[in-house]
Amino acid sequence: MRVVASLVSGASLIVVAGAWAGISQANAPTPGGFVQSVVYSQSSGCGPRPGADLLTLCGPTFQLDAEELAYTGMSSASSSAAGSLPPVFVSTRGTAEFGRVRMSSRCECTSFTLFASALTHGGWNETFTISHPALTGQSGFFVFKARARASLITTGLAGSAYVGVAVYKDNATILRNSLFSNGNADPIGASDQYVQWGLASFGVPDSRIVDGNATFAVPIVFGTPFKLGVYAIGGAGQRASGGNSPVPQVGDVDANGDGVSWDGIVSVNAAGGQVVSGYTIVSGSGKDWTGSFAACDDIDFNNNG
Repeated sequence: MRVVASLVSGASLIVVAGAWAGISQANAPTPGGFVQSVVYSQSSGCGPRPGADLLTLCGPTFQLDAEELAYTGMSSASSSAAGSLPPVFVSTRGTAEFGRVRMSSRCECTSFTLFASALTHGGWNETFTISHPALTGQSGFFVFKARARASLITTGLAGSAYVGVAVYKDNATILRNSLFSNGNADPIGASDQYVQWGLASFGVPDSRIVDGNATFAVPIVFGTPFKLGVYAIGGAGQRASGGNSPVPQVGDVDANGDGVSWDGIVSVNAAGGQVVSGYTIVSGSGKDWTGSFAACDDIDFNNNG
């Protein structure tokens, strides 16, 4: 049984894979975050939100391997997990840093496997205080974007792969509001500010290049500090379980290049939704979150920006 090593605030904590305990956005360092990788020979098809503790949420019974690591401040952490229980072969890995998550996951199995899966998720926590001389104590919104870039591949009767992004305020999910937009992410029946880009096969191989962003709107009180968590997941598994086909099916997600990253502050809005100016934003880490952390798509040869 694999040992999962966790590093939280500089102290080492060793727990055994399969134990119902682990890191989540609620207990990861602030500023800082964590990354967690886990693979299953079968599962409940739990569809976890990134930021939750997968070791608890999806259960330990059919875990083949798991690893997690937290980081503090503007550093980073990496995790990986892999295992096989034929006809299941699963592997996953990822790196989380302040403002970016990179992940890759692969699941190979047959259609009658009971929801084998490979999952890596991670992200970051930061504190913000947004102030305005005329709005102290009043409600408003902090609006920002996250960008996701990945390659998805599925084969077989029910291969599945996806990338998702979720946000948290003070350890709680945030309900959707009029300023939230899922951009070019897939329509899903979520009530919270969670977005997902996915792909599934129905007997025919398929692929998808993901390059999109979503706009998140966090309720705030001007002058009052709050904790913001941004977490992403790369999951590979099965769309469905059934049939009796021995033909291998594959779910593969590669978000190991640009991955999921902070894409800049859009605006600060008053309670009625109108954009306000003259505000100040102070982050707990001192990092400037104004602009995008996404890698440049093109070289600026003529220096025109």
